[in-house]
Amino acid sequence: MEPIADGLELLSSPDATEQTGVKSDHPVEDFADLISDNLNEVNELEREAEDLSEQFALGEIDDVHKVTVATEKARLALQLTTEIQNRVVEAYDDIMRMQI
Repeated sequence: MEPIADGLELLSSPDATEQTGVKSDHPVEDFADLISDNLNEVNELEREAEDLSEQFALGEIDDVHKVTVATEKARLALQLTTEIQNRVVEAYDDIMRMQI
């Protein structure tokens, strides 16, 4: 039985297509980079909603619809991120409970 790290190296290697037989239109990204990029995007949505709320409170903009949509986008993005985190932790716990 090979270590998990060897399997991960296989997936992230440039010739992963040759070794696995799976072709992808997208380059293989590091999982940490993928998570980081998505967290940055959620953070940006939250900052945008906060900025729009502040501008609305100061009377710089009058479009309450725009503020509401930005706030809801940020809320949903954070909710989705939290749910994904919960599922990942749950999967990790399941794996750790497995008997070899």
